[in-house]
Amino acid sequence: MRRIASVAVQARVLIYKRTHVGDPTREGAFGLADCMGSVRRWNYDAVIGVGGLSAEPQDCGIAGRITWVGVGAKRSGDIPVGYRGPIVEFDQFKLFDEAGPMLDSVAPNLALHMFGVHRRVIMSDSLHDTMQREITKILALASGSSCGRGNTVAQKIKCPPKPKTARICPPKRAKPGVCVPRLRLRPC
Repeated sequence: MRRIASVAVQARVLIYKRTHVGDPTREGAFGLADCMGSVRRWNYDAVIGVGGLSAEPQDCGIAGRITWVGVGAKRSGDIPVGYRGPIVEFDQFKLFDEAGPMLDSVAPNLALHMFGVHRRVIMSDSLHDTMQREITKILALASGSSCGRGNTVAQKIKCPPKPKTARICPPKRAKPGVCVPRLRLRPC
């Protein structure tokens, strides 16, 4: 069995849509803001974060992008008090956020599967071979990177408030997030 980015091709990969930046941290700790809550308890070897297409990911500049890849998932022993799932760290981790490649340019079939209908989170073992090959290509983006696993202290991070802007309001459906708005379409 061939290995890519230290994970076998048949590895279980969690793929989910992100709405904001800030979790995982730059150091590779996934869950300090309790994002994806109990989903972090699922059995997986790697994670691919993809920016969703709604207003908030667009404001954050992550819409439709591969925003992070983590390989070699290691869960904290206990779930910290006040959290819905464990803190997850990775042997290999790469954070792209708004600099990430567009999912449809790297993995067009996976992009169609994620964005063609409403899918928030999927596991790779339910996908056909073409998408499995695309996932392998995405996991390779984390190859050669590493992170300081084991140094994370479970302290829930508080998302910073958005700066107040004069005469410009967020879109009606936007949820509070951690990114600074780039463009507001609706005047007050």
